[in-house]
Amino acid sequence: MKRTLSLVVSFGFAMSSMVQANADEPKPPIYRVVPEKDRHKIVAIGLNSAGDLLAFRWTPENGDENVLEQAPMLFEAKTAKETRIPLLKGYTATLPAALSDTRVVIGRASRPSVNNAGQRLPFPGVAFVWDEKSGIRSLGALPDDAMSHADSISADGNLVTGISIGPNRVRACVWQRKGETWEIRPLPQETMHLNSQKIAISPNGKYAVGVDGRKPTLWTRGNDGEWTRETIGDTDSMITRAVNDNAFVAGFRFEQDARTSRNALIWSRETGMKVIERPKGYVYAELNAINNRNVAVGFVDGPHGSEIGPNACVTENGRLRIFAEHPEFSSATAIDDKGNIAGTFEEKEPGEIDAEIEPPAKNRILPKN
Repeated sequence: MKRTLSLVVSFGFAMSSMVQANADEPKPPIYRVVPEKDRHKIVAIGLNSAGDLLAFRWTPENGDENVLEQAPMLFEAKTAKETRIPLLKGYTATLPAALSDTRVVIGRASRPSVNNAGQRLPFPGVAFVWDEKSGIRSLGALPDDAMSHADSISADGNLVTGISIGPNRVRACVWQRKGETWEIRPLPQETMHLNSQKIAISPNGKYAVGVDGRKPTLWTRGNDGEWTRETIGDTDSMITRAVNDNAFVAGFRFEQDARTSRNALIWSRETGMKVIERPKGYVYAELNAINNRNVAVGFVDGPHGSEIGPNACVTENGRLRIFAEHPEFSSATAIDDKGNIAGTFEEKEPGEIDAEIEPPAKNRILPKN
């Protein structure tokens, strides 16, 4: 039996430029796991540049220690302040997805589609935005649509990307802050359906990624505020997960080979679609996030039924490397430009080990690409 935990791993370097101090003796990253207490009570979602953590925390429901609920929380790094993200009026669950450097939180509020009287309710799921000053508010959906969810937010907190759902259509959309209100507009699409569960936006708000129909798509915001669309791969070539300010896109691809279900991928204009090599013994790989130093994180796993994995991983020297110093770190979900990494932790029972795992190199440096 496994319990899911949360952790934030941070790594520092002797030189901020990330250039090795001695060409013959590269300086390896140094990892530190925080918080040091109650990791088994936290499920991490994301980080901002200040190190603030967005997460779920297992909490007794209404004070009953026998009934636990996942409470959506914002943990501020500098002040250690903890804030619970409240419910949207009329809704029963708050599911945060991301936070900005300005501590604006976005996500989805949900409720049953029918009430106790059997009457159908509008908007069983709707995108929300929250900040400490203004509280939680609905972001609505595109005209005539019935559901929406917000997935990603720019660093300044002024642009939010997500998905709007209507009859026979699933559309990528963007909300833009206009004073105290938010305006929604669709992103240009070739089809009326998406094959990705999220639309991610870069920290600078210039790029967004998703899968339009079955093709990976990059949207670019021009100086006039208009968005243009381009296909960055063939049909079924990539499920996008994240994009950085350099238009590097991280994600994965489903494979036909029965021995390899998923391959981790990074796309850039310079290299095109590039498969990131997995560690020995692993057959599944996904990337979840990428920072502005083009370093991506995610997870790898072994064959079904094996004792290998899952393990969090980071791109390093064109390959994926697991965090061997933290063998129970099961998936990395976010990384900032300082090298802080958020993810989840699986507590393994005694005797449960990962087998046939390639050991880490003694000397390591973190590449810029």
